[in-house]
Amino acid sequence: MLTSSRRGISYPNPDRSDAPDIPLHIKNLVDALELDVFYAQGLLSARPVSTGGSPGIIGRLYFATDNSTLYWDYGTGWQSIGALGTDSFTLAMMSDNSVDASNIVANAVGASELAAQVINAQSGNYTAVVADKYKLIQMTSVGAATLTIPANGSQPFAIGESFDIVQWGAGQITVSPAGGVALGYTPGNKIAAQYGMASCIKMATDTWLLAGNLTT
Repeated sequence: MLTSSRRGISYPNPDRSDAPDIPLHIKNLVDALELDVFYAQGLLSARPVSTGGSPGIIGRLYFATDNSTLYWDYGTGWQSIGALGTDSFTLAMMSDNSVDASNIVANAVGASELAAQVINAQSGNYTAVVADKYKLIQMTSVGAATLTIPANGSQPFAIGESFDIVQWGAGQITVSPAGGVALGYTPGNKIAAQYGMASCIKMATDTWLLAGNLTT
C-alpha cells in the first residue's frame, strides 16, 4: 500500500502486492474526491461560479485566502459565513432573536448602549409618559405626591419597558395605577423614605410591576 504525500491517501501499489485492498483504495479516493468537491480554498476571484444560470453545489464551502472569509454555496449563490480569525462576531454568525448588528459596533457595545441614564425631574404629581422609558424620574416634591402609571390606551409603553423613580424630596411618593391598570407590588406602593428608589416594569398590556425600596 502506498500513500499520497499531501494527505496520506492510500492507493494500490503498482506491483499489485496489495490487490485485495483495492476496494479500500477506491473508497479512500472517493472520500478524498468528495472532500475536494465540498471544500476548496484560494483567492476570492478564483471561487467557483454559483448563480441561477450556473447552479452550484449546495453545501459546498470555499475559503477565500485573501479576505479570510468562509463562504457557503446554496446552489444559486454564495453566502458569507463570516471572516475568520478577526476575534469578532458578524451578522451572518448570528441567528434571529439574538444579539444583532445594531448592538455590536467595532467589536464593542455601541455608545448609545452606554449612555448615561436621563433624569426627568418633577416637583409635584406626575403621570409617566412613553418618553420616560429607561429614564429616572426624580420626584423633588417637599410634600406628598403621586406618580401615576398610565393606561396603555393613552401611553403605549412596550411590554418589558421600564423606568425608575427616586424620592429626592422630603415628600413621600405614592405610585398609583390609572384606571384599568393593574399594579403589582410588595409590601406597599409608596417609596419608603427620602432617596429611596423603585422600578416600574410593564409586564402585560395594562399590567405593571413596582419593585424596590417600598413601604405601605
